[in-house]
Amino acid sequence: MGRLNLGAARETIVGNALRVRGIVDDELVRLIAQDYDIARTKAIHPISGAIETISDMRQSGVKLALLTNGEAKSQREKIKRFQLERLFDAIFIEGECGYGKPEERVYLDALSRLGVSPEETWMAGDNWEWEVVAPQRIGIKGIWVNANGRPIPEDGVVRPFRVVNSLVDLNGER
Repeated sequence: MGRLNLGAARETIVGNALRVRGIVDDELVRLIAQDYDIARTKAIHPISGAIETISDMRQSGVKLALLTNGEAKSQREKIKRFQLERLFDAIFIEGECGYGKPEERVYLDALSRLGVSPEETWMAGDNWEWEVVAPQRIGIKGIWVNANGRPIPEDGVVRPFRVVNSLVDLNGER
């Protein structure tokens, strides 16, 4: 729930942390949460090579959709800041749609908007459940971007279509 209102979630977390230490100060809570938000926003940057890889895919004629969870305002700010809108045929933001990953309908909406079938579609990302397990339930090939080298979860059922260390590893694989 907190990802749909990050400001309120941050204030709740900070407020709880301060209260444990006997500090009750709403203004201090607001300032700490606000400063954290500013510092976090400045620290966010695209993964090295990701924009170039997506640009190359786009120029090669690959249809692309961005599916992202979270509140609309902060996600749109990142999309605008890094000029991502020009790279995608469709963008689905949880805070705008009212639903997001791993709900089946966000994947189905993306397929519909792109005019493609699940069998010819890849979903790539770093969240095992959202980018591998959920999309593969409807036939999309889930690619796990496993930058940290974690072992594949031992659920015995789901196997990713591919495992890569970075989005850059997808270049030339179309």
